[in-house]
Amino acid sequence: MNCMSVCSSRGRPELCQRMIESWLAARTDDTMSAMFVYVAKNDPRIDEYERMLKPLESYYFSYEFGPPRFMCHVLNYAFTVKWPDMKYCHEVNDDHIFKDHDWDTKMQKMIETNGGWGMVSGEGREHLPTSVMMSGNIIRTLGYVFPGEFQHHSCDLYIEDLGKACGLLLYPDKTLIEHMHFAWGKAKHDKVYEWVYSKEQQAIGLDAYEKWKATRRNEDINKIKEARKTHD
Repeated sequence: MNCMSVCSSRGRPELCQRMIESWLAARTDDTMSAMFVYVAKNDPRIDEYERMLKPLESYYFSYEFGPPRFMCHVLNYAFTVKWPDMKYCHEVNDDHIFKDHDWDTKMQKMIETNGGWGMVSGEGREHLPTSVMMSGNIIRTLGYVFPGEFQHHSCDLYIEDLGKACGLLLYPDKTLIEHMHFAWGKAKHDKVYEWVYSKEQQAIGLDAYEKWKATRRNEDINKIKEARKTHD
């Protein structure tokens, strides 16, 4: 298994189930990719999550009920603690749908064509990066998927900025993974969206992005460029 998709879900087991079902139908095979779902153990709908997730548990599907963590922190936990050597690290939200068969193979080939380093968005250039597959060498070089100040909001701005600066950001010719977002009329504006897009969360995200740009952006770019020279 060389690809792990990680989803942090809260309060939306029905959307999580829809996403998982689309993933099962669209991935290449059991040996190509796996999935990990993280749910906070204080989630008010945790019993529904357990009924849905437990039957799916296998060598290619796992889940964890743990302490509350922000989405970006779940990804850091997954790819620096649980699977630090994963070759392809993929983030997915419960409001994504896998649309294209063999999406995992196609994303991996794009990274390999880019010299084995890359960040591939699930959707085309008309969108900010979403459901991104990142080569694990980037995470091991930086020590994180996202800097610790990031919680949920503005992580797409970080990916876009770092990816473009390092020649790593890649887009497919067509949508591989669709973001079923309320902003495009593809979902209801629920409590999760209300929290994520609250003024407080937007301010935290933008502050995290600006702090990274001011203090670590150049260092992170140089780390990746130097690592690519060493491993090319």
